Amino acid sequence: MRILAVLTFLLFAACSAASAQDAGRFNSERQPVVRESGPAGCDIAVRPSVVLKAGEKVRLSWAVRNAHSARIVHDGNLIEVEPGGNSRDESPSRTTTYTMFVTGAQGVATCQVSVAVPERTQPVHWPPGPLASMPPDYLERARVSLASGITRANLASDYGWTHYAIASLLFEQDVDRVNKYFTHVWPSQSYSVEDFGLFSLADIRLYGLFNDRTGTFGGRLTKGAQHNLEEEFFKVVSRRKARYGADLRNVWKLQASENHSLVAWSSRLLASQFLKNSPSFAQRTFEDGRTPAQHYAEWREFWSKLMDERAKRGLYIEVGSPTYEKYSRGALQNIRDFSEDAVLRRKAEMLLDLTYALTAQESLGNGVRGGAKSRVRPFRTTTVRGGHDTNYNLIFAPIGSRPLYSVQATSSYFPPPVVMDLGKNTMARGSYSIVQRGPGVVSDTPAGAMIDPSRSAVRYSFVTPSYIIGSFIHDPDQRNVGAHSQHLWQGVVFEGDTGARIAPQITRLDQAGALDPKQRVFNGFASVQDRNVMITQRSTFQAWGRARTDVYFSSTLDLLEEEGNWIFTKEGNAYGAVRIVDDTYRWLDPNDRNKGPNTFLHFITLINPDSPMIIVAGEASEYGNDFEGFKSALKSQSVQYDGTTTRFAGLTAMGPKRASVHLDLSKLRTLDSPFVRSDWESGIIYIRRAQERLLLDFSNPDTPFKYLSPPLTPDFPSGMGEAHSIVFQGR
Repeated sequence: MRILAVLTFLLFAACSAASAQDAGRFNSERQPVVRESGPAGCDIAVRPSVVLKAGEKVRLSWAVRNAHSARIVHDGNLIEVEPGGNSRDESPSRTTTYTMFVTGAQGVATCQVSVAVPERTQPVHWPPGPLASMPPDYLERARVSLASGITRANLASDYGWTHYAIASLLFEQDVDRVNKYFTHVWPSQSYSVEDFGLFSLADIRLYGLFNDRTGTFGGRLTKGAQHNLEEEFFKVVSRRKARYGADLRNVWKLQASENHSLVAWSSRLLASQFLKNSPSFAQRTFEDGRTPAQHYAEWREFWSKLMDERAKRGLYIEVGSPTYEKYSRGALQNIRDFSEDAVLRRKAEMLLDLTYALTAQESLGNGVRGGAKSRVRPFRTTTVRGGHDTNYNLIFAPIGSRPLYSVQATSSYFPPPVVMDLGKNTMARGSYSIVQRGPGVVSDTPAGAMIDPSRSAVRYSFVTPSYIIGSFIHDPDQRNVGAHSQHLWQGVVFEGDTGARIAPQITRLDQAGALDPKQRVFNGFASVQDRNVMITQRSTFQAWGRARTDVYFSSTLDLLEEEGNWIFTKEGNAYGAVRIVDDTYRWLDPNDRNKGPNTFLHFITLINPDSPMIIVAGEASEYGNDFEGFKSALKSQSVQYDGTTTRFAGLTAMGPKRASVHLDLSKLRTLDSPFVRSDWESGIIYIRRAQERLLLDFSNPDTPFKYLSPPLTPDFPSGMGEAHSIVFQGR
């Protein structure tokens, strides 16, 4: 953390000089007695972080390390840090920042926290003009979403402050305190040493919405706050070397994880644009001697090509990730909302349309997205309870969702009707398969490893109104980039409780046999799937280190029964079944199985971690709503296994080292389903639902076109249509 702004130090000095009595309290006899064995440090916190009535009490607490003196200052006032003390009550009358200064033998350190005391939690004007044409029910959810950004604010970091500032300035409340913070304090946790990170999405958004030249709601940032934002943008974007730097000649050379890279690259594009239009910065040169305008021109060309390539060869590398895909989408949203270039804005909007169409066709009525996913970290809430996409929930309002703070609430973007219908009318979509190609395969070149745009990671999903089952179908000869292959998720999600699911998992162990806290596994499974049947087993690609092979059964499943070497489940209107082919497994919690208090134990673990597994799902109606009939049908099926090859229900799994796909990967479209189709490398994407059509045409890089509804849209091309599930019959 960098030393806070000089103004804060001056404020403290002035306060000390004005009150000799107070200053005298801070002598060596009254200061905390702390063993000094390293650099000075401190932590400070406030609870609650928001009070809705001025004068309500909050508890301010702190911890001091390696310091012989400590002081807290706020609004020109000093707080005495008593020996041995670590907390006190405060009664703030307005939004207040508490800054702690500690001094030790090895230097000085600062820490700060703020408590929000909103002037109001409702907007002065609603809806604001740029959003007024959006659907009324959506606007009400957006208002509630932004209000939660105020009432649930946590101002312990710059990130929290930026979200609070966006909601507050849009509501026209606490404007003075927000602007003072961004003029005098921000950034207390600078990213300028490295590069634009994920948090820069919100900072770019704050400036883009409220700056006085091009802002959507221009002029709500004061000159001082606006200049301070520009100054920090300049520090970052002007550096020659960057952690997430891009090769501007090659849009497929990923420097780090996808979401960090796309965020940093979009922030560089927009920061260069903002700076070239600022009289204070337009002629200032970067470290390479060039101006912001010259850099902007390069970034504009880079992003135009990048978006074309993603439309032609697959949208996301970290596809479906409940944590990371939203940041990549945020990069597109900022470009769509704030780019001054009409072509970039149009391309970004079209990719947002595609993003929500792909998500909608693979989401259930409860808002849960199914299908295979990259980078789903084990033992996180995204694994055991399902991820909550606040932007998706805000737009589509799935059953049981409530609006939480979302950047989408500040945007004039809204999906076209055909996309909305695809996500909202889930019960009318029927049953169908989805095949999706995306980037993620590594190509080794003389310049180093990069994404091979000619090869793909392939996702296969089968969707019904009651469940979604999906997996990655990998060519065992290909090597996938870590940003795609880390923590691959596959399995079944069910309509009903948002956490209801069955999912195999590779669980990393440390040398003592305990859970490895990092849980890093790459290319964990080799799978083959046909509609509602999957055969999968641990892949040799993650053979380093110790690991278990586990299968997760959520505690929310209505029924779970073990019978005849199968584990059967019921959830809502769907059934599920899992068979460990060599029949040997044990429950981590043998007494409570998947119902115990510790969700980390809601797994079976395979005695032979390399055993194949069979996973089956089915609509209850396909078995006459007879759970016993479903169980009997599965138990009567033949399972053949010779130690390498597994055969079941017409599928043949050749083991982790041999290709087992039942699809010809070389002939697959980029996107293929009854609702979204695009031929490989064409850049022309067709989306349909009922009688509505949408065409997204990226084929000409200078003139992207978006056609809505017939008769403008060409006929939907033939391809994968409705697919009936495999229904098993008893003997």
